[in-house]
Amino acid sequence: MSSIEDRDIRAYLTDVGLQAELDFIANNQTLTISGLIIDADVLPDSRDPTKLTEPLNPAHAPFPVQVKSNDKALSVIVDIPANVGGFHINGLAFMAGDVLYAYARGIGDYKRVGTSGQNDVMRLEWEILTDNAPHITHTYDGNTHAAMLSDLDDLAAQTEADFVKKASEVSDSEIDSKSTASGKWVSVQRLWRAFTNLTTDSYDGTSSDKSLSQRGANALKNYVDQKISQLMGGLAPENLDTIVELGREISENESALANVTNELTKKADKVATERALAGKSSKGHTHAQYATHDDVTQQIETNGKGATGGINSDTGKRDETFFVNKKLASASFTIKADESAAHFGDLHIAEGAEISIEEGAELILL
Repeated sequence: MSSIEDRDIRAYLTDVGLQAELDFIANNQTLTISGLIIDADVLPDSRDPTKLTEPLNPAHAPFPVQVKSNDKALSVIVDIPANVGGFHINGLAFMAGDVLYAYARGIGDYKRVGTSGQNDVMRLEWEILTDNAPHITHTYDGNTHAAMLSDLDDLAAQTEADFVKKASEVSDSEIDSKSTASGKWVSVQRLWRAFTNLTTDSYDGTSSDKSLSQRGANALKNYVDQKISQLMGGLAPENLDTIVELGREISENESALANVTNELTKKADKVATERALAGKSSKGHTHAQYATHDDVTQQIETNGKGATGGINSDTGKRDETFFVNKKLASASFTIKADESAAHFGDLHIAEGAEISIEEGAELILL
């Protein structure tokens, strides 16, 4: 057995501990180091700590531990209470449930039981190197540890500015409700939350108690431009100068507006136009009785009227200068589906005569 000065007190990950790590990783889980067992016996130099599967001689029930998990290492911390003791610390067995996860030899420190007025809390802290540290559950909570003298020395070296009273930190609910409570401090994260609550990047035309950011101001401009464009019939705001020019022209030329008004008064009256169109035929355009097409064609040829022109009264010959038709339709006539017909002037239909227009045919009254 080597002397205490030469004893290897490094913490070793055991083979069973490594296998437990791999099993948890394969199941997408994290492994939890649950306790520390103090070994009363010393592991001989000839024995390899990585091959252990259980402590040699437990001196006490497992003590709860807390673990700081970093990228490549674990810091395992345990506080042995003042009222527990009476044993030498010759080995430390780090347990993950029933599995011996890691083991380190001790140097035989004696843990006594504290008496009245004494503070015999003992803190043990070991570092275990492993590439799988991110897969070990991080359980460290500094609020549950007893303060050691070394902790107080570290605190004494810091300045007052390094400390804050946790109970005085403003909460999210106080930020959201715009609390006016005094004596509170604000973290940078909650300061940004307050700024976010007071500003907005958008504008939709509704009222809001928030201030507009630069993005919100741009949104407001786009909103106003859109409303102006809608008001001006789709004109872009940059085209409004043409409307200004029109207004200036009217104001400078008094007769311009009168000219526009006069032109508008010349528009045909709708009622009079419809009445004139209705008078083109006294019986309408569609009737139940039919005459043959040949009958009407023979009548047109006999009277010298039709598309080829009328009879020139001076020469007695057909003249294509004018299209001549009679105002009275004395016989029934059918305009067939594949034909178009036209009539100039008033059209009068003799009693008993019918003008029929087949579906698809056209009759134009001029």
